[in-house]
Amino acid sequence: FKNLDYEAGEAVRYWPLGRDGCVVVDPARSFGKPIDDLSGTPTFALYQMARGGEGIEDIADWYGVDVDAVIRAIQYESILHSA
Repeated sequence: FKNLDYEAGEAVRYWPLGRDGCVVVDPARSFGKPIDDLSGTPTFALYQMARGGEGIEDIADWYGVDVDAVIRAIQYESILHSA
């Protein structure tokens, strides 16, 4: 429950990597798809670019996000796709 945000007694936001992970699932943003909290960039897009062989720094530059955001997106999506 510590990775959830509540409003009016209801869970409204989920932080799958914890609050410091900056990946959020929020139905009010990007139709509830996992995104980088700061930029709103879908984690899947960043992950797919990395899987396609692009460098982390290049991806960060193209999407206008921090390198750490790309790393967190890869981390999160890798967990999802390894199951």
